[in-house]
Amino acid sequence: MTEDRQLEAAVLDLGGVVIDVSMEVIAGHWARAVGLAEAEVRSALRADTPWDEFERGEITPEQFHEHVAGLIGRRLSFEDFDRGFNSIYLGLTPGIEPLLSRLGRRLRLVALTNTNACHAAVWPERYAGVLAHFERVFMSHEMGVRKPEPAAYERVLAYLEAPPGRVVFVDDNERNVRAAEALGMKGIVAAGTDPLARALRQMGLSV
Repeated sequence: MTEDRQLEAAVLDLGGVVIDVSMEVIAGHWARAVGLAEAEVRSALRADTPWDEFERGEITPEQFHEHVAGLIGRRLSFEDFDRGFNSIYLGLTPGIEPLLSRLGRRLRLVALTNTNACHAAVWPERYAGVLAHFERVFMSHEMGVRKPEPAAYERVLAYLEAPPGRVVFVDDNERNVRAAEALGMKGIVAAGTDPLARALRQMGLSV
């Protein structure tokens, strides 16, 4: 297949696509901090309204910490909360950096991530090297909107000044990808670097 010259940009999620993450690790840290079984903490945690509000920057880290402690039902210091919360990051997704290097020679690269003030205090410095492949990183807590809300994608498209059909969006969450496709973007549900590379090649990109 010849290279698709119609594509102008790629928008990638970070956690689960570029950076390997694990919510289970967080539960383990918090469980040890409060003296509960990890299964008990895991069952108490859920992505609910305060989580969404935190990722939109509508509540503070202190308020979210209080919410988490309330879900667990034990006293959890802010230090233990923050240390455990940022244990989510396991390292780079294997093979992602060379793929980004190749892809960046063909398309503009930006990132769109649902994140929060606690996480954003850690990963931009920890992963500065790989983030240098992106001309800009859009963070939900700074924008006041999060995926899969249409306004999150529209903000990125306005920045790129590109028609949606000339932009490919990559995320490990199928719901987020379908929301991008509903706006006319091309979508890829990420399932590792090799499948991502194959999906890009199927679009005509020689990566």
